[in-house]
Amino acid sequence: DVAPVQGTAFDLRKPVEFGKHLQKFRIDGFDHNFCLNGSKEKYFCARVYHAGSWRVLEVYIGVLVSSFTRATS
Repeated sequence: DVAPVQGTAFDLRKPVEFGKHLQKFRIDGFDHNFCLNGSKEKYFCARVYHAGSWRVLEVYIGVLVSSFTRATS
């Protein structure tokens, strides 16, 4: 199911300082899929950077992802 993110720890539509953001919502991290509205073409959707080392991770989408947690017969 797709749920709205507004007002939750998953509302990352605006830039946040991640460490403080995690503390604010008292969570240890993220291990989730995010559904973004948009085209099927590849496009930029997120940037994460570490201020101390200037390392940067840029995320582009345009790939269909399937995820299964368990299978039953």
